[in-house]
Amino acid sequence: MKKPSTTPTSSSDSGALCSPGEAAKILGVSPKTIQLWVDSGILAAWKTVGGHRRVTVESVERLKREGGVVAPAPTLPEKDDIYLARQPILDRRQGVVAYELLYRSGMSERADIGDPMEASARVITYAFSDLGIGAALGRGDCYINIDKEMLMSSVIELLPHGNVTLELVGLSEIDDVFIERCRRLRSEGLKLALGDYTPGSTARRLLNDVDVVEVSLVDYDSAGLEQVVKEIRQAGNARLLAKRVETVEQFQQAQEMGFDYFQGYYFARPHLVAGKRIHPSKAVLLQLLKLVMNDAPNAGIENLLRGEPNLCYNLFRLVNSVAMGMNRRISTVHEVVTVLGRRHLQRWVYLLLFAQQDGFPYPNPLLQTAALRGELMRKLAMILAAGNSEFHEQAFMAGIMSLLDALLGIPMEEVLEHVNVGDEVHAALISRQGLLGRLLGLCQILEGEQFDTLPSVLDKLKLDTHNVMQAQVEALQWVNAIGESVYA
Repeated sequence: MKKPSTTPTSSSDSGALCSPGEAAKILGVSPKTIQLWVDSGILAAWKTVGGHRRVTVESVERLKREGGVVAPAPTLPEKDDIYLARQPILDRRQGVVAYELLYRSGMSERADIGDPMEASARVITYAFSDLGIGAALGRGDCYINIDKEMLMSSVIELLPHGNVTLELVGLSEIDDVFIERCRRLRSEGLKLALGDYTPGSTARRLLNDVDVVEVSLVDYDSAGLEQVVKEIRQAGNARLLAKRVETVEQFQQAQEMGFDYFQGYYFARPHLVAGKRIHPSKAVLLQLLKLVMNDAPNAGIENLLRGEPNLCYNLFRLVNSVAMGMNRRISTVHEVVTVLGRRHLQRWVYLLLFAQQDGFPYPNPLLQTAALRGELMRKLAMILAAGNSEFHEQAFMAGIMSLLDALLGIPMEEVLEHVNVGDEVHAALISRQGLLGRLLGLCQILEGEQFDTLPSVLDKLKLDTHNVMQAQVEALQWVNAIGESVYA
């Protein structure tokens, strides 16, 4: 958008003047944002004899009238520790439809930070430009936290349109200029979500101008939640997203109330049922795992596979996927066992445990999370012990097995009765002990956005922040390739 010509030629041209603070109040932004707009020439300003800046009222009023002029992206520091994580957003069938990109800049922990917007802009630039996280997030929508100032800035122009949803947070005041900006961004292909909606707040003005409204379940009892849902439904047609869903019971309650989307790691928590029997399709895979891990003869493994046509079909789809990187196509049961090798066969059988959902066509959040844990742990193990391929494989197995209790609905101790694992993997899964246990704990910290604890954990593991984030993005890309193979 073309910037207005605002630079006065003389003091007589400038007209009335106001302080940056007064301009900030008129435009509904912070003084820091006013400073950015002055520096970029969007607002005209003069310096007084005492060296203080004064903004021309004419340029302020023009900017308010136009409402579409946005600030440039701020100048950003060259180096910074940036922590990234993603959390899945599920639909009513519990398929993954989007991810929220969670981030924090190490700048926010320092006393010399000038503006939180700089930290957020740095994170977005780093994530989408340097790391390529947009590609790593796959085909689903990516939710990104945006405050009012950032929405009014040109930082938004850095984001890819089409599959990005801007999650509006920290909205204390909403004016006509802000609403018009929201409408314009939606018309350009960006989707908007209203974060943590509170009944009766000024955010109610936006209910008809956003695509999704988020409600945190922990903030309300049942009666309060029903009232919130009613208010949102009456105001517009936005979809409802339930946040902080931590138990199966909360998920079921939110479903009954009409929520469309759900966020929270309830699906990864074991829902144990006394006396529960393992589903036959899972039992066959566990039997196959046992044969592979106990070095059973090839003939025994091949016979089991030939007796399970569906298992063979799904296994062929996985091993011939882009994620596997095979230079030849595997087309027979004998090739699966001989060409693939025991180690890779074991890995793919674990993935199939999570992938099989009796015809369910959407990405399984457990598959996505377990596969990400496994691949991220494998990549981190390669950094810590570059030449130890056995340790790399143990790391992958520990990561992907860590959610088998949630998948099967039985305690981890019982899961390990069905498969034979080494002492290191066993200690990691049961008590998070040893190096594998610490790596698994790191994965869980990233999933839970526990960024405050990350520096000390990385220091103990002797891992560099950038290397961890890069490994995470590469692992995400691998997981997306898996998902496309399974649910194509």
